Amino acid sequence: MITQPVIETKKIKVEIHTPNLRIVGYCHLPIEAYRGRLTDLLNEMGTSFIPITEAEVYRRDSDKPFTKMECIMVGKNFIEAVLPIGEEAI
Repeated sequence: MITQPVIETKKIKVEIHTPNLRIVGYCHLPIEAYRGRLTDLLNEMGTSFIPITEAEVYRRDSDKPFTKMECIMVGKNFIEAVLPIGEEAI
């Protein structure tokens, strides 16, 4: 059996805006210095989607989530803004 190496990550709470949705949840970044920033995740070549865990999905015109998902893959091409929430926003 082939096993993948385990990479330690930090959970960053984010709010993502797309043309029709607002998604609040967590992205996971490597703890290591290289590729450990939110901007690195967004600019990473070769990946078209960003996984967001513990996601609450809102319509842009609503403050009430219309669904909650354990994990959602957000297409980078649709992202208009990403806002860190909490300590990461400082």
